[in-house]
Amino acid sequence: MSRTQPRGRQRGVALIAFVLVVLTAVSYLLFSGLNRKAASYSLQEETWQALREAREALMGYAVAYPDRINPRYGPGYLPCPDDDNDGTARTACALATASTTGRLPWRTLDVNDLRDASGERLWYALSENFRNNPHLQPLNSDTAGQLTVDDADDVVAVIIAPGPVLPGQNRAVATTDPAQYLDGDNATVTDTTYSARAGNDTVLAITRGELMGAIEKRVAGDVARGLQRYYAAFGGYPWLSPFQRPDLADFHARTGMTSGLLAVHSAIDPNPGANENPFVTPLSFNWTGLGNAAVSITDSDPNNDFPLGCITDGSCVDPDFGAISLVTSTAVPASCQWFDPDPENSPPARNYARCTATFPTLLYIKQYAPGLPGRLERTYQVTFSLADTSLDGADITPPTATTLRTRAIQSSNLADPDPLDDAQALQITIFQRHYALFAGYPEYTINVQITADGDTVGNVVASGINYDLDADAGEVPPWLTSGDWHQLVYVDYAAAYAPGGGGNCIAAANCLTLRVERPLPAGAVDIANQRGVVLVAGRSLGAARPAADLAGYYENENDNDVSANATYQRAAHDLTFNDEVRTLGTAP
Repeated sequence: MSRTQPRGRQRGVALIAFVLVVLTAVSYLLFSGLNRKAASYSLQEETWQALREAREALMGYAVAYPDRINPRYGPGYLPCPDDDNDGTARTACALATASTTGRLPWRTLDVNDLRDASGERLWYALSENFRNNPHLQPLNSDTAGQLTVDDADDVVAVIIAPGPVLPGQNRAVATTDPAQYLDGDNATVTDTTYSARAGNDTVLAITRGELMGAIEKRVAGDVARGLQRYYAAFGGYPWLSPFQRPDLADFHARTGMTSGLLAVHSAIDPNPGANENPFVTPLSFNWTGLGNAAVSITDSDPNNDFPLGCITDGSCVDPDFGAISLVTSTAVPASCQWFDPDPENSPPARNYARCTATFPTLLYIKQYAPGLPGRLERTYQVTFSLADTSLDGADITPPTATTLRTRAIQSSNLADPDPLDDAQALQITIFQRHYALFAGYPEYTINVQITADGDTVGNVVASGINYDLDADAGEVPPWLTSGDWHQLVYVDYAAAYAPGGGGNCIAAANCLTLRVERPLPAGAVDIANQRGVVLVAGRSLGAARPAADLAGYYENENDNDVSANATYQRAAHDLTFNDEVRTLGTAP
């Protein structure tokens, strides 16, 4: 006999089945939604990863620009975009020709063929004043980015992932047309405005603060290494130049100056400043074996010939007055300039000097007759544009506690005119006056002009020329001056490490202190016994530049010029502090 289930129990089983079906459906919808979100997140992350790799590649290119591309130009330059989708940057670019926006030049950057999650290659735009051709000079922390992204300005570059094709775009036939890939402001390539909210573009910007923050680390490191090499070679850091408004500073050393601007020069600076102008320096001078020079003599004494030996040599014997010497140990103030006479040639002629000096009257006494003396006065005016042809390392005299470093020019290349303006390599004018010191005897004058020409031979020694840090010789990078980075560098070191200073700031009680700001709750910590520091100024945080005081360039502990036992500060960069600080080591 069969049994029939009660109707209530049947309804209960049906309800449970219905609930199970609903739960299954809800679970499917929930997990499929989560999977879609996870997949979407994964695609977004793939795109962002490509953008981040591109940013690192561009910043690496800019930081290493002098090493990878051209040592005459400093860090900070970015490649032009790729204009034909082959991954190679175009040779030159300009906003006026709509060529500062294009594909990311991944081959030029030496990275993989970066693409977004949709498989599209990345796009890229740069601020015109950061392009690598034609170069803007100078380029440094004070160079503002010209691009804007929505409400943010001071942007130097943007990288754009175009995303999937949108209605109205045709990418099958136009692989280099921005309008087929980019949206809104990003597709208009004749202005400097971009947007992270345009269409389905994903945009990553590189700001001036980000790029220069990385470059300032390099600048500080390169300067610090240059100072350490100098110390190893000469037993002390170089004397510095007093801080003043950098665009007006001469960047020449003063003895006793252990805090201030670098004393540095460059002969090949395409943007010369006061440090490349002629400077006053002591100078000693002599010549020997001069032959085949053009000689012009004006003589008021018909019975006297100017001695030939006083033309061929600076030290000579006069038949009437005996030995005459242009004393090389006596220095006179001269106007000199280190320069490159032919900047188109490489390597640069960093050992070339142009000087003008007048040596004071030399007095010689002769007895014309017993008790009747006569006198000879001779004045030398010297102008030369000569290269040091010895380059034997003995031409540099180290600095001391009371003197600057100096250099001598020893040259046997007197025949070639100065290629810069065809000035003669050597010109010597001698003015001579001789007379008796009693009545009745005439006074005679002689003018002798000696000019080197194409056949001239001989040797010249000009010594005692003040010799600051030589950027062209690699003591510091040559781009330090061409990019005006030297205007943004400040150095302070303990007097114990000055020339002749003894080399122990602990014993001398004049070490510096570095205050390192750490995130809370750790707080600041002072690191004592520092030999010295190098500061590199970041972009201005509100102060007008150029400025006549340190507060226009540096913040907090770093904004005042103090002497011994100074404290300097290192902290994370933010809206109130962006100094880059590098120490010169801790005293043992």
